[in-house]
Amino acid sequence: MNSFREGSGVHWRHLRGGKCVVAFERFEDIIGWQKARELTKVDYGFTARNPASRDFGFRNQIRDAAVSSMSNIAEGF
Repeated sequence: MNSFREGSGVHWRHLRGGKCVVAFERFEDIIGWQKARELTKVDYGFTARNPASRDFGFRNQIRDAAVSSMSNIAEGF
């Protein structure tokens, strides 16, 4: 059963032995990347308006970690 939207750039590929794998045309189609992007948006908003905004080292470390997850998924693509 294909649970992906038609035209979303996500396709099933059938391999020998009856196995299937999911193939993505763009890294933006990967749900994990989409969730990481949402987390990054929330993180930037949170660190901008809370006590973390005054501790620049901590704020930057939190933001870098959020962006890193998105970047790692895209780089592995």
